[in-house]
Amino acid sequence: SFSSTVDTNGDGITGTITTLKGLSSRGPVTITTYSEFDPSAAVQDDRCPAPTMLFPWVESTLVYRFVGGDLLILRVIDAAFCMDLSTGLYGFTNTAIVMGGTGRYEGATGTIHASGKGGSLSFSPNGLKHFGWTTMQNEGVIYRRKK
Repeated sequence: SFSSTVDTNGDGITGTITTLKGLSSRGPVTITTYSEFDPSAAVQDDRCPAPTMLFPWVESTLVYRFVGGDLLILRVIDAAFCMDLSTGLYGFTNTAIVMGGTGRYEGATGTIHASGKGGSLSFSPNGLKHFGWTTMQNEGVIYRRKK
């Protein structure tokens, strides 16, 4: 994964744009995410095993690009992002609703639950960009409109 940051709404909380490449049950996939977590509000929480901290979720959108160019667009409605600041290792869970897409996903609806883990291998000098790894599992139902 590769990440970069931007403040899209002027609230002072930078969101992270991440690109992930890997394999799905439908073949190769590229996932681009925009996620906004509030690092200034990181706390110990029952959802995060010690010594990780919970970074409160603000918003996230994901775009999956499959072979052939079909896009699947998801909007996260709940998430927990837990990170060990001393090691850069993290875990996450989220629930997203399907917002549609293109090609075979045009007009699609549904709900997807994801969980995963990863690690940041290197950070830029200002700590805002990182290079790392992520593994995740998605489960859910996608309803597609008949053409």
